[in-house]
Amino acid sequence: MTHNADETARHRASGTGVFGISEASCRALLANVADMVTVSDRDGRIIYASPATRNVSDYTPEEYMRRDPFDWIHPEDCPRYKEPLARLASNPGLNLELEHRVRHKNGTWRWVEATFTSLFDDPDVRGLISTMRDITGRKRTDEALRRASEFDAFRVSLIDALGPLLDPVEIQSKAARVLGEHLGANRVMYTEVEEDGITSALWTLIDTSASDGVVVDLSSSGDESLVPPDVGVQVYPVMQEATSNALKHSGGKVLGASLEIHPG
Repeated sequence: MTHNADETARHRASGTGVFGISEASCRALLANVADMVTVSDRDGRIIYASPATRNVSDYTPEEYMRRDPFDWIHPEDCPRYKEPLARLASNPGLNLELEHRVRHKNGTWRWVEATFTSLFDDPDVRGLISTMRDITGRKRTDEALRRASEFDAFRVSLIDALGPLLDPVEIQSKAARVLGEHLGANRVMYTEVEEDGITSALWTLIDTSASDGVVVDLSSSGDESLVPPDVGVQVYPVMQEATSNALKHSGGKVLGASLEIHPG
């Protein structure tokens, strides 16, 4: 369907669009649309914002029109907009869908699904129309499902890796390695300090780490009750690293360690 210049001018003079719908009627229709609708000019200025603007941003249409639209887009998402906006500006009638984060009036970030239509050359619009809806709830559900799927895959891989093993030390080492791969960590150390204290935990560590033919000796002095559990957990991986290096590089036949506990 086409409309000549005289017909367009006639509709403008009568206060109606090319389809015979008045501006007042258009605004009344938009007032009952749940999605946020905006129109912006070629400079990016918002020249119209529908009443549903408050549903998405909590800003009134008047408040939103006074803002730079890029101020409310997440900084990580802004670069992705340059190319699509350039395409919309140079391709009349082009329609694009984008998902991005916007800052709500209360300061939180919300995900929105936006549809942009280039109507800069339409004499009744002369702008970029966008419709937006809040999809934060959907994004959270998708993320929860993704995490659950990743955890299920990790659980299966852990069961497969540990299934054939019988030695407790080997099980601990393998579990730590599989967990490290799952988390993307460069190094994972297994730490367990039970109720009987850091000395017992260190003795178990050294005793189980030493190979056949290596004599181990751990001495301790001081009141072990002065060592809080959280401190013990910090000491343990240090000793684990030192034990591993000593066994790997020294070639000695005696492995000893001394733990001295001083008040204060």
